[in-house]
Amino acid sequence: MAADTLDKLLVEHTLSTRPPDPVYDLAAGTTVIVDEAGTASTPKLAELARLADQHHWRVVLVGDPRQFSAVGRGGMFAHLVQSHGAVELDQVHRFHHHWERQASLRLRTGDPGVLVEYDRRGRIHGGTQHRMEVDIIAARQQARERGETVAVMASNTQTVTRLNQLAQQTLIDTEELDPTAARRQVGDVSLLVGDEVVTRRNDRRLRTDRGLMVKNRDHWAITDIHRDGSITITGRTGTIRLPADYVTNDIELGYAQTSHASQGRTVDVALLLVDTPTDSRGVYTPMTRGRDANHAYVVTEDNQTAADVLAQALARDWIDQPAHARRLQLDPHHSRQVTPDQSRQPKPDGPGDDNEEQTRQLVPEGPGDKTEEQTKSRTLELVAERKARQKRVERSRGLGP
Repeated sequence: MAADTLDKLLVEHTLSTRPPDPVYDLAAGTTVIVDEAGTASTPKLAELARLADQHHWRVVLVGDPRQFSAVGRGGMFAHLVQSHGAVELDQVHRFHHHWERQASLRLRTGDPGVLVEYDRRGRIHGGTQHRMEVDIIAARQQARERGETVAVMASNTQTVTRLNQLAQQTLIDTEELDPTAARRQVGDVSLLVGDEVVTRRNDRRLRTDRGLMVKNRDHWAITDIHRDGSITITGRTGTIRLPADYVTNDIELGYAQTSHASQGRTVDVALLLVDTPTDSRGVYTPMTRGRDANHAYVVTEDNQTAADVLAQALARDWIDQPAHARRLQLDPHHSRQVTPDQSRQPKPDGPGDDNEEQTRQLVPEGPGDKTEEQTKSRTLELVAERKARQKRVERSRGLGP
């Protein structure tokens, strides 16, 4: 099935210089499927709802409201699920081990008791910062030697940078990378032939030998480094020679990534490093990327155990929420009961780092809320209107009550 980004669809319908490209000029009755809908910001979902209402599209939002939310104003997908319900899968298929299928569901709900299951099977490791960083990269190396795909994740960019440098140095030490051969300097990083890298910007002008565009967060291996600063890379979508300016600005080592960046991936082995405060999503999402195994390497201090640190994380929820949902919780006279998910609010101290993929802004109070609340309210109105219109159509066809 052909797919594209939500941003591209929205942009095509907002250009003032030309009508939408025929590929994006969808006919009435078209079903628009938005995967990983929880990561779509509220303004983008509101714009999609407006377009769907105008063009009579059917929108299907697919995702997990307990995984990471949007970078920016988010929480609308979770709010829609809570307010209107959703069709949910009743079986877990990703994991090869039956116990992990059941354990992942408990992890999803923030049940700290499930940590016993992971610990019993050697999936939880604790120690100093240095020990955990060395161990997680060693585990990555072992998985690759077994021919397994692997994802190394951390909650902040500083740790990811250190892990990438350590992974690269490990490959140099084992002579899998040759630091004396051609190299490409990008900031403080020297890229070598054989390095695993990720592209960080969509560019529709750059096409692989299979005709597929270069996408943000795609994984590649460097196969050649050229005198003009360009590099040749190979990945699952083909091979391409990236121009020097793209390499300078939009290439990073890809041995490790933030947990947020890894959402949506499926690998054989998932390895998570927990070295800063995180929340339930920062544990559940990365600890469910692996088919065969999911391991947590936890930095501990004083008398803490790794399980203690993870249990504290599972009790937190730093997701953004729609303005009116926050007001309902803060209004002591409102009669609606607050759910457990709603009661787990972001704490003032936050995640404790400057990673934009983890930090969530609380809903501000005052006049600035008005536009945000109106946008979210309109989204809910459009959803309700579309449901009512669908029921009328079904009744006219003799399909409904």
